[in-house]
Amino acid sequence: MRTRVLVAVVALSCGALTGCDYTKAADRDFCTQWDDVVASAQKLVSVDTKTGNVDDLRKQAEDFRTQVEQLQAVSENRLDSVISSLRTAADDLITSAVDTSSGATQTTRPALEDAQDEVQKAWSVVELMAVHECGKA
Repeated sequence: MRTRVLVAVVALSCGALTGCDYTKAADRDFCTQWDDVVASAQKLVSVDTKTGNVDDLRKQAEDFRTQVEQLQAVSENRLDSVISSLRTAADDLITSAVDTSSGATQTTRPALEDAQDEVQKAWSVVELMAVHECGKA
């Protein structure tokens, strides 16, 4: 009897918490989330740091960082260190985009380009490991 009550309490508690939503298991799947990160990365690298709209770049970088955070949440510690490096690079790109949009673009554009290069380097490491994990590019 106690076991049934405990199971019922846990089930009701989990139903109230978003982290226990078992109906969205596919959303938490690493390879499913990986597909979303790839799509976001493609949008991010398509923005030209030399002539593109800095606000668009910042928005794409923020969206990308959100996708990376979600990937890390479902990675089950498999790629934590390389995903953390990618998140840091994305943060630096966002900061550079904010600096460029609010300041002298002649002096900040090179930093923006460097930040995007760092994202691409960190991305290539994560991509290599995730492709191995999911079996697709």
